[in-house]
Amino acid sequence: MASLNDTRTSDNSLLCPLTLELFRDPVLAQDGHTYERVAIEEWIRKTGSSPLTRQPLSMEYLYSNLVVKKIIDNFETLTRNKKYQFILDVDVKKAKGRPLFQTYGKSIFNAEWLPTNENRPKILILKINGARASKEASFYVELSRHPHVVRTFGFVGNKNMNDDID
Repeated sequence: MASLNDTRTSDNSLLCPLTLELFRDPVLAQDGHTYERVAIEEWIRKTGSSPLTRQPLSMEYLYSNLVVKKIIDNFETLTRNKKYQFILDVDVKKAKGRPLFQTYGKSIFNAEWLPTNENRPKILILKINGARASKEASFYVELSRHPHVVRTFGFVGNKNMNDDID
């Protein structure tokens, strides 16, 4: 069976250079670069040129980038096939240092996909404590496909304890 590690290309190639987010509807422009459709259309309306090369761009020459879309779809399929379950220090690791934010019952940590330098979006780990942590986390996973909600890739369990990360 394929693993999440099978979706490798150059670092950040699945992130739109304008939005810095994982593509949803990638398009190839005349400058040879791929952008998120909505973002580049807005950019072209405002400036009429490439944000990267400054060469003139036109909306009628934006074409769906089917290769990038397929890679993203494969990544999301692999994520679903794992049933949104990841293992700390196998699939992801917490970055060194203190939490970025901490309050009663919740902590946010910088994190990285394993192996590193993969073509995957930047990630954080939200550690939720308490009796309803699993239920709350499942809501984040279900809501994450909405374009205005932070993307949630799944649950991270500890190798030694399936329900918690240290």
